[in-house]
Amino acid sequence: MLSLSIKYCGGGNYRTRSPLDLEMSERDFKVGEELSAKVSRKRSVQQNEFFHGIIEAAFANQRGGTTCATWRHLKSHLLIAAGHCDEERIALKGLPVGDVSSVVGPIAAALKRKFDVVETSYDKARHEIVMRFAKSWKFEKTNGVTAGEITNRVVAIICAEIVPGVTPERLFEMAKERATW
Repeated sequence: MLSLSIKYCGGGNYRTRSPLDLEMSERDFKVGEELSAKVSRKRSVQQNEFFHGIIEAAFANQRGGTTCATWRHLKSHLLIAAGHCDEERIALKGLPVGDVSSVVGPIAAALKRKFDVVETSYDKARHEIVMRFAKSWKFEKTNGVTAGEITNRVVAIICAEIVPGVTPERLFEMAKERATW
């Protein structure tokens, strides 16, 4: 089931709240198709949009760091870098160090066909392949302290690596310019 954020515009009319919602609806629905919807009120729309605005602004102004195909890929990369991720490890006991890249590359390629972003590395001390996947982030289920900590870590990474020299205040201004609320 597709989950979209929509805004009531009056007169029985609705519109998508963000470019991502529009993109998903254009991809999944045909013009004139009749749909059923279970509607609920969002508690954290502004916080979610603001966070996505930060990522979109970083993507649009990127001058350094890891280059990603879309702002959503950048979001996953930043969440992983900020530690909001799951980690899986594969032990390579007995495999010569020189052969590690021949194992890591195909594993990473296979995973990237299934997941948007999987960051892989090799832990030499433990002789393990390390794979990291960004965790899903439900703003309505995250307390304010945790949300602030994750956002602050992401903003610090953006300011240091993705858009070097930008201040958090300027990044927030760029995010607000993109917001639809």
